[in-house]
Amino acid sequence: TNFAAMVIIAVVVFVPLGRFMIQYPDDFWSRASGRLFGDSTVEVKDPATGSVVSRVANTQDRLDALRQNLGYLGTNMQHALLMFNWSGDSAWITGTPDGVPQMDLLTGALFLIGLGVWLVRMIRRRDPADWLIPFGLLVMLLPTALSLAYTIEVPSATRASGEIPFAFALAAFPAALLLTKAWAALQGFAPRVLLSAVIVVALILIASANWSTYFDDAMPNYRLSTLPHRQAGQVLKGFEQSTGAPGNAFMIGYDYWWDHRALAIEADDIHWNNGVERKGYMERIIALIRQNAPTPYAFRPDRQMMFFLNQNDTEVLNGLMKWLPNGSFTRISSFKTDKDFTLLIIPPLG
Repeated sequence: TNFAAMVIIAVVVFVPLGRFMIQYPDDFWSRASGRLFGDSTVEVKDPATGSVVSRVANTQDRLDALRQNLGYLGTNMQHALLMFNWSGDSAWITGTPDGVPQMDLLTGALFLIGLGVWLVRMIRRRDPADWLIPFGLLVMLLPTALSLAYTIEVPSATRASGEIPFAFALAAFPAALLLTKAWAALQGFAPRVLLSAVIVVALILIASANWSTYFDDAMPNYRLSTLPHRQAGQVLKGFEQSTGAPGNAFMIGYDYWWDHRALAIEADDIHWNNGVERKGYMERIIALIRQNAPTPYAFRPDRQMMFFLNQNDTEVLNGLMKWLPNGSFTRISSFKTDKDFTLLIIPPLG
């Protein structure tokens, strides 16, 4: 009954995602297929010219890539299993430069003990539900282990985040057993106070270790590569609510720079879509203004205009200043000097 209820609830929860999968299969499967089958384009040698050309990968190309990459599955699963105690995620967005294990020393030790204790529990009780815990742990590691075409991305803390409840349940289980037995065995006020003090000290040590890993190791590395989308989003939000309007703000793209969708999310205006490619930006801005005319993002000539620019893009800045004179620009300081950006404000055009 419980299992049937779990399946039914899982299906109900999946319905919206399933609808998206059916309606937009390319978007839904693009990341998974890329990690399993490799890139959607392949380079081949043109027999006529002898030059190397790119073409869209066909079904046979993708299947050949999968067969070639399947040999990495065992190694990937091994790396994924070792992420708790031995070597964790080293990606800048979710890990640390030296791949610190995902669990601190004490929690990791409890996790290993918990695996052994849970195995004994499975054998003794013979309850099928107990087998779901280690099975669930392995299943939730598959999203990272199945990155067969890009093994350098294994392990990934983000893709393996589904195993968090399983892993920490296994780590908590022996701790709970030990503390329950110790509390029952210790009689009197003083011994129990001492046990409570030991627990508090252990929690402080665990918190301190994780604080150091997150704020001292991971965050500085994250800051080296991340971009100030949140800061810019707050600027956009303030502009929309004060002297500007949603349709009067634009972001001019730059190589390896911002994503206008992240800007919209951080501004609490998810439908804002005024990101413009750098090439032919003037024509693109005019086209956007025309396109947005019948929408809530219509351009308002009685309000200020604002442009987000990369701090190094002096060419576009000078072009905009010639196109829309009387504007003023300023460099906005961010958390790191090379992450600063330029803000160009144009008075109402009338």
